Amino acid sequence: MAPNSGAVQTSGSGGLANGWWKAYLETIPGGYLDLLAAEEDASRIVHFHPTFVPGLLQTESYAAAITPATTLKAMTSDDARTLVHVKLSRQRAALEGSRLKELVFLMDETALRRPVGSPATMRDQLSHLLEMAEHPMVTLVVVPFGGQPHPGLLGAFMLMQYGGGLDDVLCFEWQMGNQVIRNQPGLIGRYRELAEDLAGADPDGTAARERIASALAENHEPGR
Repeated sequence: MAPNSGAVQTSGSGGLANGWWKAYLETIPGGYLDLLAAEEDASRIVHFHPTFVPGLLQTESYAAAITPATTLKAMTSDDARTLVHVKLSRQRAALEGSRLKELVFLMDETALRRPVGSPATMRDQLSHLLEMAEHPMVTLVVVPFGGQPHPGLLGAFMLMQYGGGLDDVLCFEWQMGNQVIRNQPGLIGRYRELAEDLAGADPDGTAARERIASALAENHEPGR
C-alpha cells in the first residue's frame, strides 16, 4: 500500500497539458501524468525497483507482459497497449530528448531472475540491460541476493532531481498507480540517502554487468 503522503499534486514546469504526453491526457491516470511532467523537467532520475526491471529500461515485450500483470485496476488490452506506448515514449524522452538526463537505475538481483513473459522476452530484456549499462548517461546497479535487507525492499521508488536549488521530487509505484510526492523534504531526504547507499555498493557498474551476463547465460536459448 502506498503511504499517506499529504502530497501536493502539482505538475512540472511544462504543465500536464503541454508535454509530449498530451495525446494521452484522456487515457492515462492523473498520477502517471504528474510523474511524466516531473520526469520531463528533471536533470537526474534515480529509480529503484525491488522485483522488476525499472520502466525506463524495459523492452517493449517485457513491458507488454508486466503492465497488465501488476495492476489492481481494471485494464483492457487497449489500455495496456496505450501504457506500453507511453512507457516507450518516456524512454525516448529520457534518453534522446532535448534535456539531457543522468539516469541511475538500482534494481534487486531478483529482477534478473524473475520470469516475465516468455524465455525469449527475458533474454531480450537481459541483453538490453547489458547494452544500456554501456550508455554514457546511464548508471546501472544490481543489488545482490546476498545483500542485507533495506527499506527499499518494501516498494519501488523514483527520485527526480533538478539542480539549481530546486527541490527533489519523489514518486512511489504501487498496484493502483503512481503517487508523486513534493514539499516533504524530510521524507525525500531519507529516500535520497537510501539511493546513495545502494548506488555506492557498485559505483562503476562492474558487478551489475557481471550479474546480468550471468543471468543471461543461465537463460540461454534451448539447443545452444
